[in-house]
Amino acid sequence: MGGHLSASLVELVALHRQHTQAWPSPLLNCPTSRYRDNFFCLLSSPCSDSALHALAVDLTTLLGMPVKLEGAGTDRRILELRLSIQDSGAPRVTLAFRDDLDRQGESCDVSAWPPRADPRTRELMPALVAGLAAKLRIYHSGGVPGLAASWRRAYQFVKRRGYPSKWWRRALALAALRNGTPLALLPQGLRDAAAGWGAAAPPALASGESDRGAD
Repeated sequence: MGGHLSASLVELVALHRQHTQAWPSPLLNCPTSRYRDNFFCLLSSPCSDSALHALAVDLTTLLGMPVKLEGAGTDRRILELRLSIQDSGAPRVTLAFRDDLDRQGESCDVSAWPPRADPRTRELMPALVAGLAAKLRIYHSGGVPGLAASWRRAYQFVKRRGYPSKWWRRALALAALRNGTPLALLPQGLRDAAAGWGAAAPPALASGESDRGAD
């Protein structure tokens, strides 16, 4: 939204109008959240194209600036997060990782991870893995199985970047444990990297999901 305005300026205008303008009644019936210049509305049921267009019109009226509908569905990418609606109707939040970086393009996360040939990469690696571990602790839902699945995807994400294992594997395992992630939830490659620290492994994961093949 915002046309030619910068995201920072749009954020200031939106913040002001959200708290000073009367919200159109349709928006009161659906949870709405905003990050910078992106709005997200959680609907109780699928809507027709005309209903979605009307929702964008209501947001335009509220904000006093044009709003573009970027998409709708039960599985949506929002910056570096993915929000999906489970069969039970409950939302599930995970970090968004691309399964095939070369074919599908880079995710929001990838741009922060420099190529292996960059001379600064090894120096930046501790901060990168610490940030990834912190995001995995904050941005996940689905209980133990959801967290274990997110860690498997994160492990494969970093592994596909082609960095030498000694640059990141042990550091990522340590960052995970420092963030309170049980050792048993980590992929086998990270468990092996954590060997020798003397940390007692928690009881085995009882989610019914295997991490076999994650290394």
